[in-house]
Amino acid sequence: MFVLLLQNLRRLRLDLQKLGLNLQSGERACCRNTDGERLRHALAAADGTLAKQDQTLVELQNGLLLVKADLRRKAECLAQMQMPPSATPGSCKKRGCGAGAAAGNAENQPPEKKPFFLSLFPQRTPSRNKQGRREDQTTRYSRVLRSHLTPPSSPCPSGRYRVTKC
Repeated sequence: MFVLLLQNLRRLRLDLQKLGLNLQSGERACCRNTDGERLRHALAAADGTLAKQDQTLVELQNGLLLVKADLRRKAECLAQMQMPPSATPGSCKKRGCGAGAAAGNAENQPPEKKPFFLSLFPQRTPSRNKQGRREDQTTRYSRVLRSHLTPPSSPCPSGRYRVTKC
């Protein structure tokens, strides 16, 4: 009985395999002659289009990376151009530029003038705020602004006969 059962199973397997092969061949024949073949061609064309689009996307990404790197280089170059050029220490002493000039200029400048009244009668409590304000006022821009506040010295004679237009 066990042997009969095994034989029936083998026949069923063979029949199923034949049926599967027949279905596959029928499907192939059907696809060649009907809309299935057209669908297969459309799918193949869509796959080709997707592959081309993927390749184009990769090329665009590479181009974008190159443009970004170029922009970074240009930004660094602009930043370096906007920074003042650093000179060698020896030439700074000769020309009077950079950090060596700040120390040298401090030695060459005359001492700060004090008003006559304050030099005779100093204030009772020294004010630190005034010193801080003086430091703030000695910036390059504040000096320029202060120079514009004072009227320029006039070459006109200041006497009886003044000329109105110089």
